[in-house]
Amino acid sequence: MPKINPKSKLLKKKKKNGNKQKKSKKVVIKKQEEEEKKIEIIEEETHFEQEEQDLEHLLEPITAHDLRNNSWCIDDKSGYPGQVTSLKKSKTGKHGHAKITYKLVMPHTGKSSNPMHPATDQLMKPIMNKEDYIFIRFVDDD
Repeated sequence: MPKINPKSKLLKKKKKNGNKQKKSKKVVIKKQEEEEKKIEIIEEETHFEQEEQDLEHLLEPITAHDLRNNSWCIDDKSGYPGQVTSLKKSKTGKHGHAKITYKLVMPHTGKSSNPMHPATDQLMKPIMNKEDYIFIRFVDDD
């Protein structure tokens, strides 16, 4: 191995110590930023939880096996209600679980998704009441 003179040894030590100090400052700053982000996320989650609790009574749980064509279901990813179309049920396999695949069309957003669930999965269904009104007369102001 080549011999290292004392000056180069000191320079290497200074570089190492300087890098450690810079890294530690960066790490502290990054940790502070992460903590601030976590606090913001927690505040947002608590805000969302309060809104979700208000609407819980408008949803009822169903299993994926109970889905039918033209029935309504809440999308897992977006949280919007959609209408079930092209429902397919596979047979049970080696492990005994049937899979349900369907196309979910969300008329409020104009999007669609193709989720797949085991038949025993719990999904949410919006409670909808149908009300009929009879139009009797139209009164014109003229």
